[in-house]
Amino acid sequence: MKNVKYHYDQDNGIFIKDDEISVNWLASQVLNKKDVQITKLSNEELLNFIHILNTSELRMPDGEHSLIWLKRQLTEKAAMASAKEGKVQYDLAETFKYIIYQIDMLVVSDKQKFEKQEAQQIKINRTPNNMEIKFE
Repeated sequence: MKNVKYHYDQDNGIFIKDDEISVNWLASQVLNKKDVQITKLSNEELLNFIHILNTSELRMPDGEHSLIWLKRQLTEKAAMASAKEGKVQYDLAETFKYIIYQIDMLVVSDKQKFEKQEAQQIKINRTPNNMEIKFE
């Protein structure tokens, strides 16, 4: 059994797996900046990040397009933020909803591009050779 390591995220009040790909890590890698928080990006940086994911064919380990993965992750975070009370949590939920809206605008324009791709099987056409082998 694999030993899973967790760390506590004080901003959201939740435990996160250390080996899990996070939204902020993805944004840091794509934008080539250190310690990026998606909720603290400027509008230009956010739209640039989404545009880069849209124009790339970056797929997550399960074959899902990175933009769809990002939307799913942000939807979960928005639900967690809206479940808590307070102005900060409300603003955070609204920021997540805005980012999700921007992603939806791109996904609607090119839906076929974002479908989950399964591993393609190579079909080999071989004709039987009717060979016989006998050992004496």
